[in-house]
Amino acid sequence: MRSAIFLSAVIGIVLFIGSFSGMAQNVPQQLEQQSLATMDLSNIKIDQLTDEQIRSYIQRAEQTGLTQMEIEAALIARGLPQSELLKLKQRINALTTGKRETGRGIGEVRTRQEKPQGDFIDVLKEDPDEKRIAELQQKIFGFSLFSTERLTFDPSLNIPTPKNYQLGPGDEVIIDIWGASEQTYQQEISPDGYILIPNLGPIYLNGLSIDRATDRIKTRLTKIYSGLDPKNGSNPNTFMQVSLGQIRTIKVTVVGEVRTPGTYDVSALASVFNALYLSGGPTINGSFRQIELIRNNRVFTVLDVYDFLVEGVQKNNIQLEDQDIIRIRPFINRIEVVGEVKREGIYETLDGESFEDLIRFARGFTENAYKALIKVKRNTPKERRIEDVAMGEFDRTFPTNGDFVIVNSILDRYENRVQIAGAVFREGEYTIRIGDPDRNIQKTFSGMTAQSEEKDETLKVDFTEQL
Repeated sequence: MRSAIFLSAVIGIVLFIGSFSGMAQNVPQQLEQQSLATMDLSNIKIDQLTDEQIRSYIQRAEQTGLTQMEIEAALIARGLPQSELLKLKQRINALTTGKRETGRGIGEVRTRQEKPQGDFIDVLKEDPDEKRIAELQQKIFGFSLFSTERLTFDPSLNIPTPKNYQLGPGDEVIIDIWGASEQTYQQEISPDGYILIPNLGPIYLNGLSIDRATDRIKTRLTKIYSGLDPKNGSNPNTFMQVSLGQIRTIKVTVVGEVRTPGTYDVSALASVFNALYLSGGPTINGSFRQIELIRNNRVFTVLDVYDFLVEGVQKNNIQLEDQDIIRIRPFINRIEVVGEVKREGIYETLDGESFEDLIRFARGFTENAYKALIKVKRNTPKERRIEDVAMGEFDRTFPTNGDFVIVNSILDRYENRVQIAGAVFREGEYTIRIGDPDRNIQKTFSGMTAQSEEKDETLKVDFTEQL
């Protein structure tokens, strides 16, 4: 039901954005889909829209036949940043749940006749499947990584030209010459892979690194600027440098168990994480441990998001190339951990990973955890069973898909405590070892007071040690 709300709101807001930017004023209803496909939304700011504007355009958009996936794909294709799309979802969710205080809730702008099944809030409350999915998403470790607007993985463009960067059609090459001669060339690599230098001719650069391209360009430019490489053995008096200007855009396809599958236009400096963020990341059935990068019809590398989440390293988060395919496989093993661990949740394990790895994913035990033994509820082909895994077996016992791991807390008792009260100098709790003579105990609490001897009071010692 929430997806239907999102669909209606998105279409209405897109129509508003078009009219706001002067690109879709007075758009007829039959052209709504066309306007969505042709707008440039790269500079749109969702925060600039008011609640009333959103509500107004939701009403005229309800009759469209587009699906939510088609809407999201079209928005991204037209340049709407992922962060703005997330803001849009949050605005709609906030309005539907009545969290925003300005104006009326979305349910209040529709009558029962317009929406026979009730207003949106009532329907949401009656949707147990959506509630279950939302709870599952919160539990899955890493699921929120690709939905937060504070983390985008956008590549930095304010960096020196990477030496291993491979040039391709659409890249702008800047050639600076100084010394005895001064000249600057700015050439974009053609679809055929060439740049054209006046009075010199085409130079093929497609697929070359910056270093190799520099050598090739220098060899050709010596025909015009002999001072780059003098033949008489004298020192050069002309110098050259090659750098990147405008960086090309490449197409990357994300398929499999991904929230928004499709083909995305990204910078040639983008990495796998960047494409995953644009596509929304894995679904609730997707794997965070086996994300394949397919290049030239073979699996080029496999990305494990846990390397970043647990260890803070971006292993195999390599730079993308044009026509790369990212495939997210379904998860294999998923285990829920509750109790005295620092981070409860649902974790994905690979074959060969033990309970020791699972506890590491959960950031280890808390200070109150009973570490000697953990409880495991496991599914069998016919029923369930419970197993105990001792601490010494953590590294050689392996969880299976569907396991429910419980880490209990320690008992609220002491193994070596004695409580002393009465006519003594120092009442309180003391350490005791089994077989400790009475005189050692008296020495510990400094003996009985004189008052206790005069009144013949009996020393009260409460031994509460647990054997």
